[in-house]
Amino acid sequence: STITVEAVTATGAHPAAELARQESRYLELLAAAASYRTDDDRLILSGPSGRDLLIFSRTEEPERAPLLGTAWHLTRYSTSGSAVAAPIADTGIDLIFEDDGTLAGSAGCNAYSAPYRVNETGLTVDRVIATKTSASEPTGIMEQEAAYLALLRSAAGYRIVGDALVIIDGDGTAILFYEAEP
Repeated sequence: STITVEAVTATGAHPAAELARQESRYLELLAAAASYRTDDDRLILSGPSGRDLLIFSRTEEPERAPLLGTAWHLTRYSTSGSAVAAPIADTGIDLIFEDDGTLAGSAGCNAYSAPYRVNETGLTVDRVIATKTSASEPTGIMEQEAAYLALLRSAAGYRIVGDALVIIDGDGTAILFYEAEP
């Protein structure tokens, strides 16, 4: 069977040099794929000459952390377009969805809460309110907090894979990335 991979886009995160090389090579091979086949629990992508380029093995889906009642710690957030960034060190942005229809957490400096509605993959966050403390350290904390709360207000959906939660906006763009706290 034939396959065409077009316009591969990466997040814009800056991994270590070794990982950057690996990522670059992976994206090159993915873009060069011309056909695919399955073999038992494997997906094999081949180039135009028929040479195998990438081989994927089926894995078991990891146990999924529940949305409600799990303490989620922000690991990355959207900064512009498809670029993402890690939060400023030691700013501790977190989120918990309560079963009473409210969510709450720390935005780095201020505590926040909001009512929310959720279905299988849809998420709507209403009227986010936050305390009014101001901080000058670390540099950029208040700008980060404002950006985070604005992104949270634009939530339109979510997905959970294992212990990772991704919140998406109305365009389907991943905007907030969390890990379940142990």
